[in-house]
Amino acid sequence: ILAAGEGQRCEGTKDKLLVEVAGKPVVYYSIIAFNDHPDIDNITLVVNKKNKVKINKLIKEFELKKVKKIILGGSSRQDSLGKGMEYLEKKINPKDIVVVHNAANPLPSINEISECINISIENGACIVGHFINSTIKEISQDKVLKTHDRENLFAAETPQAAQYGILKKALKNAVKEKLKVTDEAMLLEAIDQDISYIQADEHNF
Repeated sequence: ILAAGEGQRCEGTKDKLLVEVAGKPVVYYSIIAFNDHPDIDNITLVVNKKNKVKINKLIKEFELKKVKKIILGGSSRQDSLGKGMEYLEKKINPKDIVVVHNAANPLPSINEISECINISIENGACIVGHFINSTIKEISQDKVLKTHDRENLFAAETPQAAQYGILKKALKNAVKEKLKVTDEAMLLEAIDQDISYIQADEHNF
């Protein structure tokens, strides 16, 4: 679970993950979705220096037993993923499924997590996302260049899952090619890995 971002798009607070909703911080809901899921064996949390203490306290307070390790992330999502994968290297088999989730998405459904895992076992990788309802324009400076066919557009969310060996290969390739990506699927696309997709729950954003 990636929780190392600074939450810069959230106005009025320094870290959106620690904003309380119904008495608990947002990150609690993200963690509990995986902690209580029967197909999840263990959770590695990737955090930053500013929120590590508070998140660690949260884990202990709510006895989130599946959280086995809390590590410091990097300056980007890609770097944080890499640090999490490094930690897992000696603890996981190539065919085991790694489910990567953005801690700022507090409401992934049980079915989304299950389907991502099951499809990744069969096909290697799977992501969730939303079909686009808006008309999408491509722009440049002060002009509209073109309209894209929204039937073929899909807004990616998390969880995003893949077999460990495949994701490791994709990360290695990104380092070699000096790629900068914004989600795990982009890493996998770069090595021509087939990626399945399922529709995200309406509350998962």
